Formats: sequence, structure tokens, C-alpha cells
Amino acid sequence: MPDEKSRYSFATTLQSERFCRRIEQALVCFCGKSEKQAISLINAYWRNRSRIDDDPLLFSEPPYYYAMCMAHHPTLGDNKIDWHEDPALWPPPKGREFN
Repeated sequence: MPDEKSRYSFATTLQSERFCRRIEQALVCFCGKSEKQAISLINAYWRNRSRIDDDPLLFSEPPYYYAMCMAHHPTLGDNKIDWHEDPALWPPPKGREFN
């Protein structure tokens, strides 16, 4: 069950909550999503997880990467699955806290 203080539909630890907040910020900053849209997208992306920390690879990619995967997801986003081949989107902008 999600923590009552969390804005996400899955359970988080302090570390994963902060990580999701950074994904949320990247969705707002780089993808033009509102805060509400970003939260909804994160919840939809991990809708089948009760605990996000159960994924051993969760922290292996930067928040920016997850934001791009969500925004360009085939069913949740704009279906631009080759986003990583676009030099405007990948690699991530340097010097940003979302990397």
C-alpha cells in the first residue's frame, strides 16, 4: 500500500520518492507536462508495481531517461519510441539536476 504522504500509487522509500520527484521535474521541464500530468504519467508507467524499490535496476538510469521513456512511451506517451536517436533529446542536457 502506498505511503499516505506519497503522491504516487506505489510504495516508496525516501530515496525512491526523491527519485520520482526528479522524474516529475524532468517531465515538467523537458516535456512540457504539468505537475499533475507528470504524476499521472509516473503512476501509469509503474501501475503494476506495489513497491517501486523492488526493481533492482531502478537507479541505474537517470531521472531524465525515465522521463523520456514515459513521455515517448508507445501507449502512455507520444509513441516516439526512437526518441533516444534524436540528438535534441539524447544525450541529456549537461549540467541539469535531472541527470
